[in-house]
Amino acid sequence: MHKMSFDYRSKEVMYFENKHQYYIELPIVLDPVTNYSRKIRFLIDTGAYITVITKDTAERHGINNYPTIKDVDLTGYTGSCPASFKEIPGVIIGDRTLKGTKIVVPHRNTKFNILGMNVLEHFKFYMDTEKEYIYFADNLNYKLPKELKAGLVSHLSADEQ
Repeated sequence: MHKMSFDYRSKEVMYFENKHQYYIELPIVLDPVTNYSRKIRFLIDTGAYITVITKDTAERHGINNYPTIKDVDLTGYTGSCPASFKEIPGVIIGDRTLKGTKIVVPHRNTKFNILGMNVLEHFKFYMDTEKEYIYFADNLNYKLPKELKAGLVSHLSADEQ
């Protein structure tokens, strides 16, 4: 039997409400000049390409004031709704800041902030559900295949992905 191992850079605590929903609290950079950041609780969703910030979270942290790149229809498990495609200064995982992180803010209230593959794809990660940790290792050369991106976010142009 082969045991998976990798050199991880960060170990983050996971939380769960039931055995199918795992959460992580990560700082997002709100001001790129001062590096001011706030922790936000995200549902980990490896089936979502784009990271979603709820309308309430966006209002609370001033994200609604960031320019909208494009208005889009956000389609997911619970249906679809209009949303604003935006860019935040960054998301911090361990000692690494992913600058210029693309997000979507739904125009109606949704239940979860969702950490999607546009952030997770920058890392190899291992979720230890028994110990409730998620381990992150660098995955600097990986990008989702274009065919997969096109299928998951067909409403965004290639420049926006």
